[in-house]
Amino acid sequence: MQEQINQCHGGKLRLRVCALIVQEQKLLLLKHKGLGPLWHLWLPPGGGCEYGQSLTQNLQRELLEETGLQISPGQLAYVHEHLVPPLHAVELFYFAEITGGTLSIGADPEYPEDQQIITDLQWMNKQEINALDKQEKHAVLAQREQLEAILGRQSFFKK
Repeated sequence: MQEQINQCHGGKLRLRVCALIVQEQKLLLLKHKGLGPLWHLWLPPGGGCEYGQSLTQNLQRELLEETGLQISPGQLAYVHEHLVPPLHAVELFYFAEITGGTLSIGADPEYPEDQQIITDLQWMNKQEINALDKQEKHAVLAQREQLEAILGRQSFFKK
């Protein structure tokens, strides 16, 4: 699995768009296998940008592929650089609202059907996110103070 991830995304700079979707003080997260030090990682849904599509079009496509949801992208909230060779990505996190679709675990078209890396999706509240090991959550979740600043108008990440 790790070899396929490295082959698909390694050795190049990748631009990713991700959605921060909060409902009832819970954040929508996906669990990917083969990523992170514990070989699984929880992170907001999103993915790589394709040439010729705007950032918001890419975000809408990725959310539909990964979650079955149609969204309306909002304001850019956070920029994160992930640099753990051979992976290097610049990630743009947008607020988003659900406008349609049915929530379900989707597929990543970059991987064959029998080698999909999305294994779970959940709405998680602050306590559930904080209970995760730091190594099994994306840096945007592990750096709670930064995320609290981003979501300051929400009570979601308040202590």
